[in-house]
Amino acid sequence: MTSPMNLQAVVFLLLVFILRLTIEIGLSKQAFSSGLTTIPFWMYIAEIVPVLALVLLAYLLYRSIDDSACWLQKFVISGTILSYALIAVHWTVESKLVSTSLMLQGFGKGLIPRIIYAIGIGQLLTLALGRLFCKERALDSRKGLILKVVAMLSPWSSTVIMISGKQGPLVALASIIGDWCIMRLENLEHESKDGSIGTLSLSPLSITQWSLLAVSLFFCTGHWCAFDGLRYGAAFVGFEDFILVRQAILLTIDTFGFSILLPIFGLPFLVAIQYPSIQSNQRKRFIFTQLSRAYLIYGLITATTVTFTVICVMIQRRHLMVWGLFAPKFVFDVVGLLLSDCLILLSSLYYFS
Repeated sequence: MTSPMNLQAVVFLLLVFILRLTIEIGLSKQAFSSGLTTIPFWMYIAEIVPVLALVLLAYLLYRSIDDSACWLQKFVISGTILSYALIAVHWTVESKLVSTSLMLQGFGKGLIPRIIYAIGIGQLLTLALGRLFCKERALDSRKGLILKVVAMLSPWSSTVIMISGKQGPLVALASIIGDWCIMRLENLEHESKDGSIGTLSLSPLSITQWSLLAVSLFFCTGHWCAFDGLRYGAAFVGFEDFILVRQAILLTIDTFGFSILLPIFGLPFLVAIQYPSIQSNQRKRFIFTQLSRAYLIYGLITATTVTFTVICVMIQRRHLMVWGLFAPKFVFDVVGLLLSDCLILLSSLYYFS
């Protein structure tokens, strides 16, 4: 038991170290391999690696589909795989290594992102209809809950990756690896106990690690708590004209997609590894309690962070850099808290049967 646990811990620490190195690139507004674009070898690497990562993500989604999935869930996941293929086509058309006609370039630059956004909206509407027409099994079986989480993450992931650019699939894979390590460590800890209801209580440490990993992904994607840290170009992916609400939504998804949106919708993965061997009605009540506890702890962590930010701003309110340093941090944390609360509410409506 100690050897596998040590392996998961080493992999997680190595991932955190790699993310820490990439944050330096992100803070300098450098895209993937941007400092090596003049070298032909690295130009090929920068074009091929994101596509390979996208193919791996599509394969993982395909493997998640089985006979226990509702047909609506299969439809949603299949739509995401199609979106990944369109993203790969979009990057191929825009690549400097491939010569394409102006018509294809216009199709890839403008129409493909809009198709991906439309597919994502259709998938979310399908999941909403699924609560009416698909049998609810999320709180009754482990596989049912996992499929429900994957189905919710699928439409959001394609949009977030599309807006984030070629760094998107790599950050998504890093997030999957980190979340897998956290879940494995939590599972190994439970296996070392007797597996009773009392010992299967969700550990606040794993939720804290989940939250800290999400914060690392915020900086890893090239953002920081300043208004010039926003990637304004992401709001115009697929569009050339400016409409306030539309561009604000796209910019919000780009800014908080990997750090808030996907981590909150994926948080039930921590609960899915703890299904006890008890009767169905007791299992439903137990999982409902664990989901509620997980979201309450996650919300408490976010609120605590904002509280300390408010105290810091109050102390430094007469500081020379209050408007250049402390005020932007306060705005980002408050917006993140409000968005987190809204997403936790939506997650509760979706996951709780």
